[in-house]
Amino acid sequence: MIGLKRHTVKLMPHQAVWEAFFLATKKELTPLIGTYVLDIQHIGSTAIKHIVAKPIIDIGIAVADLKLINNIIPILEIKQYKYKGDSGADGGHLLVKDAAPEIRTHHIHVIDIKDEQWHNYLFFRDTLNANPKLALAYEQVKKQLAQQYPNNRLAYTNGKHDFIRSVLSSKK
Repeated sequence: MIGLKRHTVKLMPHQAVWEAFFLATKKELTPLIGTYVLDIQHIGSTAIKHIVAKPIIDIGIAVADLKLINNIIPILEIKQYKYKGDSGADGGHLLVKDAAPEIRTHHIHVIDIKDEQWHNYLFFRDTLNANPKLALAYEQVKKQLAQQYPNNRLAYTNGKHDFIRSVLSSKK
């Protein structure tokens, strides 16, 4: 299943159904926003095989120009996504979907395809999927942070930055 109370951190073992949730969402969104986007990818920990993750599906949407966000937002809002603004280097333009009040199921990150952030999302996911030892090291970081910050998702997320930066530094 997917969904997690806002601000909390609860990790679950990897579930194959997460990919199915992503594919179903991509299939639903493509006819609606496909003319504005260049790519839609499953990103974040639910896209990394064999490690624990928060049960929220992260989706990256690449656009040729961020001005297109003004066309995308109203379409996604009809599908119950809420626009949360531009997070800049911390996630691009963010839209979220809740299954119930305060229960998050999806994060959509709209990013310029030329932005390094887009390539970082894909590189990180692909690197960890190709390197099980590195993925397990990341899982250990996540478990420690989840234990330390069960009710502070921001602190949990910030705690992962050093590990993520170390992986991304290997692409240079």
